[in-house]
Amino acid sequence: MPTLDSFQPPLFLKNAHVQTVLASSRLRTLGPNAMRAVARKEIIETAAGVKLLGYHSVQNNRPAKGLVILLHGWEGSADSAYLLCCGRSLYRHGYDIFRLNFRDHGDSHHLNSGIFYAVLLEEVYQAVIQAAEFARGGPVFMIGFSLGGNFVLRILEKCVNGFITGFKLQSWYENRIIRLFDQICGKVEENYG
Repeated sequence: MPTLDSFQPPLFLKNAHVQTVLASSRLRTLGPNAMRAVARKEIIETAAGVKLLGYHSVQNNRPAKGLVILLHGWEGSADSAYLLCCGRSLYRHGYDIFRLNFRDHGDSHHLNSGIFYAVLLEEVYQAVIQAAEFARGGPVFMIGFSLGGNFVLRILEKCVNGFITGFKLQSWYENRIIRLFDQICGKVEENYG
């Protein structure tokens, strides 16, 4: 299994700032993107009347391995380079994709009168629950970037506490996450402890 020490980027990518800039570069989105080509616009309305815009890409020629719900970062959107690249790769490997815009992100400013706050977990949570129904009983996965990763963790907390029926954390993922945290904590202790 790869460890934190096993990542050895090429010399021109060793600088973390260069990696950060390139991660959001539109150059990464050049070329055909089958996921984006088949995406259907979906507007999800929460119980409070908030409307969130998402894009659902369904496998055309084969049954999907599952549905992956992608959540973007603070100033990102469903069309951010990192989301498009991740979604394209997962779609290519047989997954249906749902890219969700948070309120007032992407082309969704016209849908709601209120503005987005990072504490608006409930509307994102409700949108994820509704988007998960697109899996038609198949497995559902979530990937979040930056703020989206924070939302994923808080939604998973609701899963662990039994607030979401039908969602389960598989032990394989739990063990991988625990090992990753152990590695990170070990590195932090070595460097700063």
